[in-house]
Amino acid sequence: MAEIPVFPDKTKVPDFLALNEVLGDSYKLWDKATQFVTSEIGNIHFEWKHYGKNSGWTLKVLSKKRNLFFLLPCRGLIKLAFVFGQKATDEILESEFPVEIKKSLAEARVYAEGRGLQLEIAKESDLEVFRKLIAVKVNRK
Repeated sequence: MAEIPVFPDKTKVPDFLALNEVLGDSYKLWDKATQFVTSEIGNIHFEWKHYGKNSGWTLKVLSKKRNLFFLLPCRGLIKLAFVFGQKATDEILESEFPVEIKKSLAEARVYAEGRGLQLEIAKESDLEVFRKLIAVKVNRK
């Protein structure tokens, strides 16, 4: 069953207060994820996009003009969505990433842009996998 978007209204771009209310304790994880890419990668641009009533508002994270990942706000947690090209996919599949990450990526449908991967961030330890995925994303196309 698809998750109901927490920000479905196209006319209301989420702000700090709305995010904080929806994410609750997970807001600090959202903040750490955005701070990490800003400090470690630099030249980061954040762009709120509304992809339709079924997905609502999503924060697109770019380095220069390159998509890095998407932050999807959910009730009490956040989701990250990545698209990895073939070289990055191969690197992840041949690495020591958790089995569930590799399985999900291996089974993902292949598009011209690459394979999609979603990751839930519900606790501090989930950020470590995120940091490793960002390292692969930044170093591969």
